[in-house]
Amino acid sequence: MAERGSRLAEALRHPLCLALVSFLLTGVLANLVSRGLDQQARERDREAELRAYASRTITEVTELIFERLHRAELVGSSVIRRAPVEEIKERKRSYDEAYLRWNIRLAGNQQRLAALLGPDRLPELRAFLDVGITQLFRLADACLTDAYDLYLPGTEEAMQAARRRVEACEVETFTTSLKDLHDQTGRCGRQFAATLYAALAEATGRPAGRALTADPVLQACLRIEAPPPR
Repeated sequence: MAERGSRLAEALRHPLCLALVSFLLTGVLANLVSRGLDQQARERDREAELRAYASRTITEVTELIFERLHRAELVGSSVIRRAPVEEIKERKRSYDEAYLRWNIRLAGNQQRLAALLGPDRLPELRAFLDVGITQLFRLADACLTDAYDLYLPGTEEAMQAARRRVEACEVETFTTSLKDLHDQTGRCGRQFAATLYAALAEATGRPAGRALTADPVLQACLRIEAPPPR
Protein backbone atom coordinates (compact mmCIF):
# COMPACT_ATOMS: atom_id res chain seq x y z
CA MET A 1 0.00 0.00 0.00
CA ALA A 2 2.83 2.36 0.94
CA GLU A 3 4.54 1.48 -2.32
CA ARG A 4 1.41 2.30 -4.31
CA GLY A 5 1.13 5.66 -2.53
CA SER A 6 4.73 6.41 -3.28
CA ARG A 7 4.25 5.57 -6.97
CA LEU A 8 1.11 7.73 -7.16
CA ALA A 9 2.89 10.65 -5.56
CA GLU A 10 5.81 10.19 -7.91
CA ALA A 11 3.46 10.04 -10.89
CA LEU A 12 1.68 13.20 -9.83
CA ARG A 13 5.03 14.96 -9.63
CA HIS A 14 5.91 13.91 -13.14
CA PRO A 15 6.18 16.89 -15.51
CA LEU A 16 3.69 15.40 -17.95
CA CYS A 17 1.13 14.92 -15.20
CA LEU A 18 1.66 18.45 -13.95
CA ALA A 19 1.29 19.74 -17.48
CA LEU A 20 -1.96 17.80 -17.95
CA VAL A 21 -3.41 19.07 -14.67
CA SER A 22 -2.34 22.61 -15.54
CA PHE A 23 -3.95 22.30 -18.95
CA LEU A 24 -7.23 21.09 -17.47
CA LEU A 25 -7.33 23.82 -14.83
CA THR A 26 -6.48 26.46 -17.39
CA GLY A 27 -9.31 25.25 -19.61
CA VAL A 28 -11.81 25.29 -16.75
CA LEU A 29 -10.76 28.75 -15.57
CA ALA A 30 -10.72 30.09 -19.09
CA ASN A 31 -14.24 28.76 -19.63
CA LEU A 32 -15.47 30.37 -16.41
CA VAL A 33 -13.86 33.68 -17.25
CA SER A 34 -15.24 33.54 -20.79
CA ARG A 35 -18.74 32.86 -19.50
CA GLY A 36 -18.46 35.77 -17.06
CA LEU A 37 -17.30 38.13 -19.79
CA ASP A 38 -20.06 36.96 -22.11
CA GLN A 39 -22.65 37.58 -19.39
CA GLN A 40 -21.30 41.08 -18.78
CA ALA A 41 -21.33 41.78 -22.51
CA ARG A 42 -24.95 40.61 -22.78
CA GLU A 43 -25.94 42.83 -19.85
CA ARG A 44 -24.21 45.81 -21.45
CA ASP A 45 -25.96 45.07 -24.74
CA ARG A 46 -29.33 44.89 -22.99
CA GLU A 47 -28.70 48.20 -21.22
CA ALA A 48 -27.61 49.84 -24.47
CA GLU A 49 -30.68 48.45 -26.25
CA LEU A 50 -32.97 49.72 -23.49
CA ARG A 51 -31.38 53.17 -23.58
CA ALA A 52 -31.76 53.30 -27.35
CA TYR A 53 -35.40 52.18 -27.07
CA ALA A 54 -36.06 54.79 -24.39
CA SER A 55 -34.45 57.49 -26.49
CA ARG A 56 -36.55 56.55 -29.52
CA THR A 57 -39.71 56.63 -27.42
CA ILE A 58 -38.95 60.07 -26.01
CA THR A 59 -38.08 61.34 -29.48
CA GLU A 60 -41.34 60.02 -30.92
CA VAL A 61 -43.45 61.60 -28.17
CA THR A 62 -41.61 64.91 -28.59
CA GLU A 63 -42.09 64.84 -32.36
CA LEU A 64 -45.80 64.15 -31.98
CA ILE A 65 -46.18 67.08 -29.59
CA PHE A 66 -44.38 69.55 -31.80
CA GLU A 67 -45.80 68.31 -35.08
CA ARG A 68 -49.32 68.97 -33.80
CA LEU A 69 -48.25 72.30 -32.30
CA HIS A 70 -46.51 73.58 -35.43
CA ARG A 71 -49.30 72.43 -37.75
CA ALA A 72 -51.74 74.39 -35.57
CA GLU A 73 -49.46 77.44 -35.64
CA LEU A 74 -49.48 77.34 -39.45
CA VAL A 75 -53.28 77.43 -39.53
CA GLY A 76 -53.32 80.31 -37.06
CA SER A 77 -50.74 82.14 -39.14
CA SER A 78 -52.93 81.83 -42.23
CA VAL A 79 -55.84 83.36 -40.34
CA ILE A 80 -53.73 86.30 -39.15
CA ARG A 81 -52.29 86.88 -42.63
CA ARG A 82 -55.72 86.60 -44.26
CA ALA A 83 -54.36 83.97 -46.61
CA PRO A 84 -56.37 82.46 -49.49
CA VAL A 85 -59.04 79.99 -48.42
CA GLU A 86 -57.35 77.14 -50.30
CA GLU A 87 -54.15 77.66 -48.31
CA ILE A 88 -55.91 77.51 -44.98
CA LYS A 89 -57.84 74.42 -46.08
CA GLU A 90 -54.60 72.64 -46.97
CA ARG A 91 -52.98 73.60 -43.67
CA LYS A 92 -56.05 72.51 -41.75
CA ARG A 93 -55.91 69.09 -43.46
CA SER A 94 -52.28 68.71 -42.40
CA TYR A 95 -53.20 69.74 -38.86
CA ASP A 96 -56.05 67.20 -38.74
CA GLU A 97 -53.61 64.44 -39.76
CA ALA A 98 -51.23 65.44 -36.93
CA TYR A 99 -54.23 65.56 -34.56
CA LEU A 100 -55.17 61.99 -35.49
CA ARG A 101 -51.59 60.71 -35.13
CA TRP A 102 -51.35 62.22 -31.65
CA ASN A 103 -54.60 60.68 -30.47
CA ILE A 104 -53.96 57.27 -32.04
CA ARG A 105 -50.49 56.94 -30.55
CA LEU A 106 -51.15 58.58 -27.18
CA ALA A 107 -52.17 55.43 -25.28
CA GLY A 108 -49.31 53.36 -26.70
CA ASN A 109 -46.75 56.03 -25.88
CA GLN A 110 -48.12 56.30 -22.36
CA GLN A 111 -47.57 52.59 -21.79
CA ARG A 112 -44.09 52.65 -23.32
CA LEU A 113 -42.99 55.61 -21.22
CA ALA A 114 -44.53 54.08 -18.08
CA ALA A 115 -42.56 50.88 -18.69
CA LEU A 116 -39.36 52.88 -19.10
CA LEU A 117 -39.89 55.26 -16.18
CA GLY A 118 -41.32 52.73 -13.74
CA PRO A 119 -44.83 52.32 -12.25
CA ASP A 120 -44.23 54.98 -9.57
CA ARG A 121 -43.95 57.62 -12.31
CA LEU A 122 -47.19 56.63 -14.05
CA PRO A 123 -49.47 59.10 -12.16
CA GLU A 124 -47.22 62.06 -13.04
CA LEU A 125 -46.97 60.87 -16.62
CA ARG A 126 -50.73 60.56 -17.01
CA ALA A 127 -51.25 63.93 -15.34
CA PHE A 128 -48.95 65.53 -17.89
CA LEU A 129 -50.26 63.77 -20.99
CA ASP A 130 -53.96 63.48 -20.11
CA VAL A 131 -54.45 66.68 -18.12
CA GLY A 132 -51.51 68.92 -18.94
CA ILE A 133 -50.56 69.12 -22.57
CA THR A 134 -53.75 67.43 -23.81
CA GLN A 135 -55.78 70.13 -22.08
CA LEU A 136 -53.68 72.81 -23.78
CA PHE A 137 -54.15 71.09 -27.12
CA ARG A 138 -57.91 70.76 -26.55
CA LEU A 139 -58.37 74.43 -25.77
CA ALA A 140 -56.23 75.51 -28.73
CA ASP A 141 -58.03 73.08 -31.03
CA ALA A 142 -61.46 74.44 -30.09
CA CYS A 143 -60.33 77.99 -30.77
CA LEU A 144 -58.59 77.03 -34.00
CA THR A 145 -61.56 75.06 -35.32
CA ASP A 146 -63.95 77.92 -34.59
CA ALA A 147 -61.67 80.36 -36.38
CA TYR A 148 -61.32 78.02 -39.34
CA ASP A 149 -65.09 77.61 -39.70
CA LEU A 150 -65.56 81.39 -39.51
CA TYR A 151 -62.87 81.92 -42.15
CA LEU A 152 -64.20 79.54 -44.81
CA PRO A 153 -66.67 81.93 -46.54
CA GLY A 154 -63.61 83.98 -47.50
CA THR A 155 -65.33 87.34 -47.17
CA GLU A 156 -63.78 90.35 -45.47
CA GLU A 157 -66.24 90.04 -42.61
CA ALA A 158 -65.51 86.30 -42.22
CA MET A 159 -61.75 86.88 -42.14
CA GLN A 160 -62.09 89.60 -39.52
CA ALA A 161 -64.34 87.40 -37.37
CA ALA A 162 -61.83 84.55 -37.60
CA ARG A 163 -58.97 86.82 -36.59
CA ARG A 164 -60.92 88.11 -33.60
CA ARG A 165 -61.49 84.52 -32.58
CA VAL A 166 -57.80 83.53 -32.54
CA GLU A 167 -57.01 86.69 -30.60
CA ALA A 168 -59.56 85.87 -27.89
CA CYS A 169 -59.78 82.12 -27.20
CA GLU A 170 -62.11 81.23 -24.34
CA VAL A 171 -60.31 79.55 -21.45
CA GLU A 172 -62.37 78.86 -18.34
CA THR A 173 -63.22 82.33 -16.92
CA PHE A 174 -60.95 84.43 -19.15
CA THR A 175 -59.75 84.77 -22.72
CA THR A 176 -56.28 84.47 -24.19
CA SER A 177 -54.86 84.43 -27.69
CA LEU A 178 -54.21 81.29 -29.69
CA LYS A 179 -50.57 82.36 -29.86
CA ASP A 180 -50.34 82.46 -26.04
CA LEU A 181 -51.84 78.97 -25.83
CA HIS A 182 -49.34 77.71 -28.41
CA ASP A 183 -46.44 79.40 -26.61
CA GLN A 184 -47.39 77.73 -23.33
CA THR A 185 -47.78 74.39 -25.09
CA GLY A 186 -44.30 74.76 -26.59
CA ARG A 187 -42.70 75.60 -23.24
CA CYS A 188 -44.51 72.71 -21.62
CA GLY A 189 -43.47 70.24 -24.33
CA ARG A 190 -39.82 71.31 -24.31
CA GLN A 191 -39.54 71.00 -20.55
CA PHE A 192 -41.26 67.63 -20.60
CA ALA A 193 -38.80 66.31 -23.19
CA ALA A 194 -35.83 67.76 -21.31
CA THR A 195 -36.98 66.12 -18.08
CA LEU A 196 -37.35 62.73 -19.75
CA TYR A 197 -33.93 62.95 -21.38
CA ALA A 198 -32.37 64.00 -18.05
CA ALA A 199 -33.96 60.99 -16.34
CA LEU A 200 -32.61 58.75 -19.09
CA ALA A 201 -29.09 60.22 -18.85
CA GLU A 202 -28.98 59.79 -15.07
CA ALA A 203 -30.26 56.23 -15.09
CA THR A 204 -28.18 53.09 -15.31
CA GLY A 205 -29.99 50.75 -17.62
CA ARG A 206 -33.47 51.93 -16.63
CA PRO A 207 -34.54 55.54 -17.11
CA ALA A 208 -36.37 56.28 -13.87
CA GLY A 209 -36.20 58.31 -10.72
CA ARG A 210 -37.14 61.89 -11.53
CA ALA A 211 -40.65 63.13 -10.80
CA LEU A 212 -42.15 64.69 -13.91
CA THR A 213 -43.95 67.40 -11.93
CA ALA A 214 -40.92 68.49 -9.91
CA ASP A 215 -40.03 71.37 -12.21
CA PRO A 216 -42.03 74.60 -11.85
CA VAL A 217 -42.46 74.83 -15.62
CA LEU A 218 -43.98 71.35 -15.68
CA GLN A 219 -46.28 72.32 -12.84
CA ALA A 220 -47.43 75.22 -14.99
CA CYS A 221 -48.29 72.71 -17.71
CA LEU A 222 -50.95 71.26 -15.46
CA ARG A 223 -52.96 74.47 -15.22
CA ILE A 224 -53.97 77.20 -17.64
CA GLU A 225 -53.13 80.67 -16.40
CA ALA A 226 -54.59 83.98 -17.52
CA PRO A 227 -52.22 86.07 -19.62
CA PRO A 228 -50.56 89.06 -17.90
CA PRO A 229 -52.13 92.50 -18.49
CA ARG A 230 -50.84 94.25 -21.60
